[in-house]
Amino acid sequence: MNVSKVKNVQAKGGEWVTKRGDTMYPFEYEFEDGVVGEANHKTQSPRFPVGSEVAYEITGQTPVGDNRLSLNKPDAQNQPRQSKPMANNQEVQDQIMRQTCVKASAEYYAQKSNGGHIEVVTFAEYLYQYCKTGIIKTKGDV
Repeated sequence: MNVSKVKNVQAKGGEWVTKRGDTMYPFEYEFEDGVVGEANHKTQSPRFPVGSEVAYEITGQTPVGDNRLSLNKPDAQNQPRQSKPMANNQEVQDQIMRQTCVKASAEYYAQKSNGGHIEVVTFAEYLYQYCKTGIIKTKGDV
């Protein structure tokens, strides 16, 4: 993507409707670096006024041969979307590990065809503690 300031922008007229029913309004943008092209917006006013710094990409040609443009704010280019930080990442990881241990314990006892919920939960806690500490506890330690 290139970055330049908008030198001139004007509505081209000839709005059109997409297959989804959205009305699109074409605008001709001219940039300070000399590139001229068309971008469509869902509003009747240009998304980027004169003087705005814009990251743009020429994505093809319009039916009449003008450059077709994809426009974005320059700080949005190549920036990964940041997810909201988790309140307590270690707590979330512990919950995931505990769920995995319960699942493994339930599958183990399902194959043995014996053991009730107390045995499943006890074995799951044993597996969880091993994952957390790396220490194998013997029957007397539990």
